[in-house]
Amino acid sequence: MSRYVDALAEYRRKYIPGGPEVLLQLGDNGAREAFRLYRVDLASGATAPPNLTEVNLASIPQFPPERSSFGSGLEVVVEPFHWNGVEFLVEGIGLEEAVLANWCKEWIDVDETHEPDIHGLIGAIHSMTAPEHRDNGVFFSVDFGSAPVEAVTSLLHLLSSIGAQKVRIGSGWAVNGRGDG
Repeated sequence: MSRYVDALAEYRRKYIPGGPEVLLQLGDNGAREAFRLYRVDLASGATAPPNLTEVNLASIPQFPPERSSFGSGLEVVVEPFHWNGVEFLVEGIGLEEAVLANWCKEWIDVDETHEPDIHGLIGAIHSMTAPEHRDNGVFFSVDFGSAPVEAVTSLLHLLSSIGAQKVRIGSGWAVNGRGDG
């Protein structure tokens, strides 16, 4: 988040008007609306075409995988990840698109009801991919944007409530082809 806040301050000096977390709807790719919503990290209409900027860290922080239990027996394995590209591999559930879409719409804050913080960030996720079958489970990713840790815990509670047995959390599987669990 500190990298995002620093980038936002620099962006506001460069682009007037300009600011964070503009909500867009991507083209109809057949996915539910929730999975087509996308909050751009930084956006400005001061240029033609408009400037849309994503804030990314250069590398994934490194730490050994951590295992724990969550809720009613959900096994959670946390591997190194980027907050804006968290991948989930969930065992014990079906695609559950409607349930996950509802969680996404709540946390992406479609109606922009979340109160902005001192930087103008609204505590929202920026996107979620549609769930898909992969390996021994269901795969999806979430850009947690400016969302608080509560967004992750609410997702874990939701996954536990719909019967998930194991959740693997990390980043880079889609790019690196690592989906083995």
